[in-house]
Amino acid sequence: MLEFAQVPPRTFPGDIGAELSPPPAEAVRIMARDRLSAAGTAGQAVFTVTTASLVRERSSLTCLLGCRLEILDAAGNRLGFAEAEVRRSMTGPDATRPRAADLLLRRAMDDLNVEFRIPAPPQPAGLAGHGGARHRGRGRLTRGPARDLNPGGPTMPIELANPSGVHAPASRYSHAALVRDAARRLVVSGQVGLTPEGQVAEGGEAQIGQALANLRTILQAHGMGPQQVVKVTVFLTDRGLLGPWRAARDAFFAGHAPASTLLVVAGLADPRFLVEVEAEAVA
Repeated sequence: MLEFAQVPPRTFPGDIGAELSPPPAEAVRIMARDRLSAAGTAGQAVFTVTTASLVRERSSLTCLLGCRLEILDAAGNRLGFAEAEVRRSMTGPDATRPRAADLLLRRAMDDLNVEFRIPAPPQPAGLAGHGGARHRGRGRLTRGPARDLNPGGPTMPIELANPSGVHAPASRYSHAALVRDAARRLVVSGQVGLTPEGQVAEGGEAQIGQALANLRTILQAHGMGPQQVVKVTVFLTDRGLLGPWRAARDAFFAGHAPASTLLVVAGLADPRFLVEVEAEAVA
């Protein structure tokens, strides 16, 4: 049985999704209903649209989509889950053409379909017709075996909180991240703008992108992703990189807002390094 969680998805400032018919969140639900229902269910599957935002900024459009699928047995116990986040942008004249927003949404949904794989819990509970072991991670909304990215049991829930007695966060992060009974804790050393070949990326924005790419690679090597990060610590050597960092961070986490500390420092271990990113994740 396929159910849809009635939880409002995360949106971003400048969202114009309400102008579309159907709006982004409903379009993702329709896609999931058509594809997942066609696959058939023998247990209970709960689908949640976690992020659905189409943002217009001057001469650009950005679409951010995220979803999550949980598989439960007959008693309501979670057997596994899969989740995915995508971001697609359109800039310049293309972003101002008629129906540009609809086209961008369709492209982002295509990306989401590629990113997301249906988990395959043990038969008979879960999605029928999908071989493979218990799964959490990414995959596409089509038939086929799932790629197990998080071996070792279900990911522990992360509760992000901004208590009312503390001033609201200045940007997209959370004051606190509560983890209950985590089975695995990953502490990632500071990542800089160094490519796998040992070259330093040129410029602050490029180094931010490379540092986050390095972080993603390390997370994936341990069966995790950005959604499992509970804390980031960022070192910038130039206050002018605050804007590029926040934009890259929001794209990387796609709606997830872990606890965060950001420092502007005089320098890092190598004078060529302009940014360094530490992280902690749990699963």
